[in-house]
Amino acid sequence: MAHPDAKRFWKELLRRRVVRVAVFYIAGAWILAQAIDLLLDAFDASHYMRFVVAGLGVGLPVALVLAWVFDITPSGIERTPDRPEPADPPPAAPESSIAVLPFANLSQDVENEYFSDGLSEEIRNQLARVPGLRVAARTSSFAFKGRHEDVREIGRRLNVATVLEGGVRKQADTVRIDVQLVGAADGYQIWSETFERRLDDIFRLQSEVASAVIAAIGPRRTGDERAPSPPATQSVEAYAANVRREYGGIAELEGSYPFTLDRSSRAYRLNRYLHGIIQPELRGRFLYDREGSYVRGELSEEEKDMLRRLDWRALIRYGVIFFILEKLGAAVGSTNQHIYAHMRGETLDQFQKTRKNAVLYSVAGTHKAKAKAKAEKDSAAKRPKS
Repeated sequence: MAHPDAKRFWKELLRRRVVRVAVFYIAGAWILAQAIDLLLDAFDASHYMRFVVAGLGVGLPVALVLAWVFDITPSGIERTPDRPEPADPPPAAPESSIAVLPFANLSQDVENEYFSDGLSEEIRNQLARVPGLRVAARTSSFAFKGRHEDVREIGRRLNVATVLEGGVRKQADTVRIDVQLVGAADGYQIWSETFERRLDDIFRLQSEVASAVIAAIGPRRTGDERAPSPPATQSVEAYAANVRREYGGIAELEGSYPFTLDRSSRAYRLNRYLHGIIQPELRGRFLYDREGSYVRGELSEEEKDMLRRLDWRALIRYGVIFFILEKLGAAVGSTNQHIYAHMRGETLDQFQKTRKNAVLYSVAGTHKAKAKAKAEKDSAAKRPKS
């Protein structure tokens, strides 16, 4: 049985193409030796053949050493990188952990989107009150809204053992909630239940669903397994009004909702181009030769114009994903708050007054964000007042 170190060394020889160089060198040396032998015979100097063979033999280890250290690539001769160390496996998700995905609105009425989102949010809050149960944050869970990804991948990214998903159908004063609890490790369904109730007390229905989920994952949990206490009674009309206030303004962002297939297809090229600037080489081209970068990206005149003006509102209406806008903002030195303010047609100061905490943040870091804000304030102070 081969030693593990010998196997690793053989794999490294293959990765660095040392074996291939040795085969090619020996084959080439043999052909060259035959040709030289014929020439030396023609000039009656065959006694020099021993020096030719010795020289070719000495060249073999030199060629192998060069093959080990260097590699020939399309961009030239480069030093062969060392084999990367195997990454440590990600930590196992805690058994008592769950992510509540946004419930799908299965009704034809678009207004019920608020209802289904609010319902999943309230169930998540109910589960978060259970001692010993770790619940993924709302922002993390809602990032998967409308994205049909493998549950195992969602569980890996959120580091949870179970995923709760479902759909909501609402008709008149009756609601049907289909809930499934899925194991994130294997993607198999652990538990499923359908709740069909009248909407006399929507919060009691939420507690009922949360209690059923806790009972379903009970065998997987340790510690206190008390179910959340039912909240005070509230009518469905008041609940729906509260949810509309919480989510109000989302659908009023003209041009970005609904995110249609036509808009997604139209913006595909621009999204791909902007996503590319996270690579240092492409970001350098964008910053120092934007027009040339636009040409290489095969952008349309409309797309070029939006980027020249950094028209954030036009870009989001065009179909650019906000995550991509954050990358663009980081490249040009604009914070997320600058982008928000521009999309609302406000200055940064006006927008910050509407926030509880006037915090600047950006995927490029807070230092760049603060520098950008200071430069804008200094520029505004120097402008003559009308």
